[in-house]
Amino acid sequence: MSLVMMVEMDRRVSADVVRQVLVRCGVDVLTDSNDGFTGNFPSSNMFFSFCKIVKRRVRAEDFEGGWDVGAEMTFVYVVSEMERCGKQLRYFVDCLSEIVACNWVLSFQYESVYAYGNASSVYWVKEL
Repeated sequence: MSLVMMVEMDRRVSADVVRQVLVRCGVDVLTDSNDGFTGNFPSSNMFFSFCKIVKRRVRAEDFEGGWDVGAEMTFVYVVSEMERCGKQLRYFVDCLSEIVACNWVLSFQYESVYAYGNASSVYWVKEL
């Protein structure tokens, strides 16, 4: 069993911005792919993948963002490191909000919204 969290971001979020955020989070090794990159957080081994999206609506259920998704990240928790993974993911979205004025939503497999942000604020709906 694994826990998969999704972060959908608007088109203002570039791969370079996400790389900056990941460096701030302690990630220093990334593997490039056709439309993005993958990697792991060193302290928890939480896996992530980043990809650019041409343009689509937000998939997170019951979230009315009014903006189009331009990038997406998937975070796969390590079950034995659940608490550490949650802290790292929270730090990631906090850093993202500091570095770039963008819209984003964090959900559990698109089914349940945990947090969202815009150009000026971060809102936590549920704790990680």
